Amino acid sequence: MEGATNALLVWSLVRQEGLGVIGVPGVENGPAKELVARLPLQPVYLYADPHDRRAQVLERWAAPFREQGFPVRLLEPLDPAGRTDANEYAHRYGGQALLERLVELGVGGD
Repeated sequence: MEGATNALLVWSLVRQEGLGVIGVPGVENGPAKELVARLPLQPVYLYADPHDRRAQVLERWAAPFREQGFPVRLLEPLDPAGRTDANEYAHRYGGQALLERLVELGVGGD
């Protein structure tokens, strides 16, 4: 997930389901191959905030997971009409609404 504080917020909502979250500080960074190699093989959900490089960022982030055989799901924006990140979405609609939107997007559905 793009943004460390976004990741922390989302983790606080999904941890009860046994899901983990990796925060990526900005679009120029990505998950380290060494980290990916140590993770249990399970579906990976990737989320980047809406911006003009979003598709390229998600594909770059997905590459090390796909190389290790992870099923990768690229999530749609929380708010397709705007540039809303997870923190802004929760502030505007509430944490429960954010969790419901993530489930709507397919998180945890595998």
